[in-house]
Amino acid sequence: PAPLTLCRSSPVPTLIMRLNSLAFPALAPSPRILGPTLEAGAASWRDGVPNALTAARVAAIPVLVATFYNRRSSPWLPASIFAACAATDFLDGYLARRWAVHSDLGAFLDPVADKLLVCSCLVLLAGALGAAVAVPTAVIVCREVTISALREWMGARGHSAAVAVGWWGKLKTATQMVALLLLLLACPGKLTALQPWGLGLLYAAAVLACTSASGYVATAWPLMAPKSLGIS
Repeated sequence: PAPLTLCRSSPVPTLIMRLNSLAFPALAPSPRILGPTLEAGAASWRDGVPNALTAARVAAIPVLVATFYNRRSSPWLPASIFAACAATDFLDGYLARRWAVHSDLGAFLDPVADKLLVCSCLVLLAGALGAAVAVPTAVIVCREVTISALREWMGARGHSAAVAVGWWGKLKTATQMVALLLLLLACPGKLTALQPWGLGLLYAAAVLACTSASGYVATAWPLMAPKSLGIS
């Protein structure tokens, strides 16, 4: 019998190679040849996964907004979309670290996606729940704008590591994510008992936002002092 033909477009090339090697041992490909090829294919596939998850998080924001205002949709849908986005925020970073996949695009896109998601939800909830949410929203948004500008300024001077995300910043992010999820669940009027918990965590996130921001400013202040800037 003739050996099986290996089609490059076939979804099971590895299986065909193994069948050929059993029927025709002389035609069996060397593991030394297959190994690097398969590893390169896996690495190429892994390279795009974290960035794809981050991009999906950005693409989901308009859907979240639409479902929030669409009364015909399920009241649980906005919270479910937000929960899925929050999960991808953890997953893309975990996969990037596990697979040692790092890129300039990912380093830029990941924090931008987080801020777009959080700020969009804060604006939605402030419009629905009023001043109770608008006040911590103003604090958190002002903090995000200030620290983003500070990181850009420090990065331009080669000191970006000095204002990298610290423990307080990670705690603030986790707290506000839980707060927003609870408020989204309570906003349709279904689980109103969650609203006080969500508001409490949101105000705690605002306090943590100010605490972490003060640490970043204190670290950067020696470079921002008038003498460091050449101002007498």
